Amino acid sequence: VTRDIDPLHFNQDVINAFIGAAVSASTTEFDLAMRDFFTGQYRDLAALATPIVGVQPLIVWLLAHQISIVIATNPLFPAAATHERVRWANIDPDHPGLTLITTAENSHFTKPHLAYFMEILAKIGVPPNQALMVGDNFASDIQPALAAGMSAFWTLGAARRDPATRNAAEADRYAVGSLADLLTKLNSGWPPSSAIPANGSPAQVTAQLMATLATVASMDTQWPGELLPETPQYPVTPADMRSPAEIMSYWSQVEAAFNRPALERIVLEENPFLSLPQVATTTQQSTATVVQAFISERVQTLSFLATRSPEDWKRPARDSVFGPTTLLDMANLIAHQDWQLLIRLHELLQEAKEER
Repeated sequence: VTRDIDPLHFNQDVINAFIGAAVSASTTEFDLAMRDFFTGQYRDLAALATPIVGVQPLIVWLLAHQISIVIATNPLFPAAATHERVRWANIDPDHPGLTLITTAENSHFTKPHLAYFMEILAKIGVPPNQALMVGDNFASDIQPALAAGMSAFWTLGAARRDPATRNAAEADRYAVGSLADLLTKLNSGWPPSSAIPANGSPAQVTAQLMATLATVASMDTQWPGELLPETPQYPVTPADMRSPAEIMSYWSQVEAAFNRPALERIVLEENPFLSLPQVATTTQQSTATVVQAFISERVQTLSFLATRSPEDWKRPARDSVFGPTTLLDMANLIAHQDWQLLIRLHELLQEAKEER
């Protein structure tokens, strides 16, 4: 499962497929056996666990400052096991202040893939430059979080040699120490948060586009059942969009009419001129229909980017709004638009949930 980076299959699906090919028991039988184990004998291991000093004051501080909290444990185990381990740390997995706990059932990627971190951010609607990863493993927590554009705090690094490269881009968003040290730094205003996300590397931007797909594809139980408006509209910004269906219609059409064609033209043509077409929401389509259209279009975009060489990412183009650009710049522009649309989508889905 750690080698699988399919944005359309949860980790648990990959695990079940592997186990199903190796043992004679059905997936249902195996799931029941695992559930019995994790809610039974597995709990006896709690006696071997010791909560880390400083966790509770940190959580209290984060909740008081209305900061989203995610328990980002490597999602190789089902929720029954993961939530039990969270209880061993004296944390209630059902606490309303916890925004997300990553498990095999709700995650498509694993550490240290950048897409794992990007999927978390996409699900909670927070861009990388406004997020902080706190972890005890440099290789699977800190290094990939920094590469994803997040700030990072290494909790066990104080007693070890620091292997991080202190370049200018990372120096102000990476620190080492105890959780008490982290709380002191948070109170002093660390880490810094830029209003404008920085452009990412090819690996980072591809991971973000992949995470967006995984997030949208896994929202299938959250979509309101409305149709698009009868009269076509021409939204200018995400704030102008008034329903999840409208966002997804716009998103799928932009992906098909501009995003992927622009990327393809940059690779296939010499310094092409790119202009954004006018996009109208299509009438009388359900949210589920336009969601599937977006999924199909984004899969094709990712397939195209997956075969690009380092030289391809540097190829030039001219944009009608931003002027001189490159394939990497254009991919980052798409990723930035993804964040804007995702944040608006989260707002609208929350409004629809509150109305029900």
